[in-house]
Amino acid sequence: MLYRDNPRWADLAPVAQDDGPHPVVPIMYDAEFVDCMDTFRAVLKRDEVSERAFELTEDVIGHNAANYSAWHFRRKCLFALGKDLGSELKFLEEIALQSPKNYQLWHHRRVIVDAVNHVGRELEHTAQVLLPDAKNYHTWSHRQWVLARFYADGHKQWQEELKYVESLLDHDVRNNSAWSQRHYVVSHELALKSKDDANKNDNNNNDNNNSSSSSSSADDGKEDDVVDSDTAGNAKATDTVAPASPGAGVAWHDAATIQRELDFATAQLKRAINNESVWNYIRGLSYKPGFTQKHLDQVEQLCTSYADHDTCVPAMGLLVDLYGRPFPGQQGHKDWIDSPCAKLFTAVSSQVREQRLAKARSMCDSLCKHDAIRSSFWAYQKESLKL
Repeated sequence: MLYRDNPRWADLAPVAQDDGPHPVVPIMYDAEFVDCMDTFRAVLKRDEVSERAFELTEDVIGHNAANYSAWHFRRKCLFALGKDLGSELKFLEEIALQSPKNYQLWHHRRVIVDAVNHVGRELEHTAQVLLPDAKNYHTWSHRQWVLARFYADGHKQWQEELKYVESLLDHDVRNNSAWSQRHYVVSHELALKSKDDANKNDNNNNDNNNSSSSSSSADDGKEDDVVDSDTAGNAKATDTVAPASPGAGVAWHDAATIQRELDFATAQLKRAINNESVWNYIRGLSYKPGFTQKHLDQVEQLCTSYADHDTCVPAMGLLVDLYGRPFPGQQGHKDWIDSPCAKLFTAVSSQVREQRLAKARSMCDSLCKHDAIRSSFWAYQKESLKL
């Protein structure tokens, strides 16, 4: 039954879509869609928050799951009417399997989960949605939010997430989304480690301050006041230091972790040497503060071995990138000039530097041949490789 024929909606005058007096290309909607949307526009005009309005939003979403107005008004009714949020999550699961790349759906789910204030089965749900499409950006974005929202300080869950990501890479080593998630997880692990180290330092400082206060207790009252004032000042200053956030470069000072990630990526290359996801991951590691000369030597050797014997385009491209990064005094992006890798290159003599640049220019010639579709780009890169 159409809404306009339903006695339950008899008190509401439908509001037709206004396409202007002379629409150029009017869309031929079916009768049910027109009836549903005319009724919904009338509800919005009246701002009616009711049980029937809430039910209507489900019908509107059924006709068009990307209707952000319907999702927004549904949330309004949901909270105003005190509806069961658990039932709403089940409703969303059904739609997610049918329309997994829906911006409005995932935003709506995030609001509901945040209101529930419990992780529930969010990780299981996102894993299920990722099964048919493991590169669904919307699902990955929601999963990252869930991890940050409910496991900000949970070391164990981040370790489990790393295992989950590795299982996806075992299935498809070219899953660039899984590589991105690995970077996200490792960044958070390092941030937690940095936070733990800071807390240990705080505790040690407090112990030292308490010891100092005890040793000065035999002094007069004025001395006691000075010690207490200093102790309070130190505590206040420490409390204002914010821990490194996930993904922040400051969290990647740990050379051992970079070595672990470099070894992991190197092992994955054996499965697909031209996999740009892995090469880009290695390139990202070379920008981290904890990237050392040892790491640089390993990456150079890795790239050279593949570039010389397998004409591996990504390997040659990474070497061109490494050798061609600007040095202090050159024009170029400030982040490149200040990167640890660029500083490692400045430690060599100008002769060695020129040899590296000459090799990079030679690789650009090879890339023009083996990566013909981007030959103009590599020709431009060659012209840019100068001391």
